[in-house]
Amino acid sequence: MIVPLAALIHVERRSGAPGARDKVDCWYWHSVFYERYEKSVDTTAMADFRAVTSWILGRGGKPSWLPGSVPPGMDFKTVVDRKSALYSGVLNLIALAGARNLVYGSPRGSSLQIDHLFPKGRSKPWATHPWMESVLNATLLDESTNKAKGKKDPSDFYHADVLPGHGKTGASVRATFGSHLISPAAESSFAHGSSGAPNSVAIFEDFIREREKDVLAEIAKKLSC
Repeated sequence: MIVPLAALIHVERRSGAPGARDKVDCWYWHSVFYERYEKSVDTTAMADFRAVTSWILGRGGKPSWLPGSVPPGMDFKTVVDRKSALYSGVLNLIALAGARNLVYGSPRGSSLQIDHLFPKGRSKPWATHPWMESVLNATLLDESTNKAKGKKDPSDFYHADVLPGHGKTGASVRATFGSHLISPAAESSFAHGSSGAPNSVAIFEDFIREREKDVLAEIAKKLSC
């Protein structure tokens, strides 16, 4: 997908056409979340380049395979392959949302790591859950945040690190979690995520379901073009 993207950006810059960048973005996000480049890459790349170039230059209409809506039946709870377009696409959305430092609310650093929000560990009641490795349980963290989080339960990390850290900087905890595509409902589940709670697995599941809503809402914005 890198080759057609580079080619279309070149066309967009050369054309100077109104809305050209929006059209390239529209193609890009549809290609990611409709997984257009999982098979027949060369054929798809050539067809896409011709169709989108024609659209950019006003010689043709919007390609029919850009419906402007989220693919039906999308289920990110089972997206676990870090090399897949869907997994990478969600991480890209998180990066674009800001992915601020979870402890202090400061802008993220340049060196980021992918890690679990509900940590993986043998003693964790959610450790063997099928959604454990889902992209919905992942985010982008700088090294210092990842070390602070470690294997702590989300509730411990939230109350021992996140709240005091934001208290020092005056940053908004809500804004920080929003920058990781974590809504108030998902944040609440995270803040109550304790391995000692009798409903700990249910809390984990609530977090995953709520975050999926947040991710799908962000995807809907990108595809409404």
